[in-house]
Amino acid sequence: LNNLGNTCFLNSAMQCMMHVAPLTRYFLSDRYSVDINTHNILGTGGKVAKAYSAVLRELWMGSHQYQNVSPTALKRAIELFAPQFSGASQQDSAELITYLLDALHEDLNRVKNPPYVEMPDVDLGRKLSISGAEAWQLSCLRNDSFVYDNFYGLYKSKCVCPLCNKVTVKFDPFNHITLEIPQQPLRHIAVLLIRDCAQTGPELPTKYCVSLPNTANIFSLKEKLSEVSGVSIERLCLCDVDFEKH
Repeated sequence: LNNLGNTCFLNSAMQCMMHVAPLTRYFLSDRYSVDINTHNILGTGGKVAKAYSAVLRELWMGSHQYQNVSPTALKRAIELFAPQFSGASQQDSAELITYLLDALHEDLNRVKNPPYVEMPDVDLGRKLSISGAEAWQLSCLRNDSFVYDNFYGLYKSKCVCPLCNKVTVKFDPFNHITLEIPQQPLRHIAVLLIRDCAQTGPELPTKYCVSLPNTANIFSLKEKLSEVSGVSIERLCLCDVDFEKH
């Protein structure tokens, strides 16, 4: 995928979505075309869905085997209805995926005349699974698409009044979950130990790999190195060498 300015956010989003096999098969088989809803005021009249399909076909079925693909038409369709993604500046990939899933859902929503649906508060005296199933059924009265079936779910939200302590529970739809990237609790440091030849005689340097917490300091490194090498902390002198410059 070619960058259209500084649009690597668009390319990374496309790389994620194009490898969701059920969604890609749905578009490449042309099944999406019978679901296009041109009358949905919440959608784009099918413009985003058609542009997305064109990019998928070019990527997976085009004759460009060793050539790059420019998602120009898709970017223009997105810009037309979501101007926050216009221009050539950098944007957030997660925000684009959220918008793109929502736009595809509305473009392919099979419900032509959605009824008014009021999502009631959850009855705390009933099983949560039953209340959740009923909330999903009510949500599907207005939303029925391949994208909705495969990407959407319901959040359970709980609100407690600070004055009267009344508890209100509701279910709200979502199409993605934001997760924190897990951090490694330890870092591994390679150390090359060069011994004092005057004390031990000629000896080859020894390489150690020590594991320390991310919050460790230099003294912790010397303690660990002393433990694995047998050299007292008082005799250890540390220095940082950049081998790429030598």
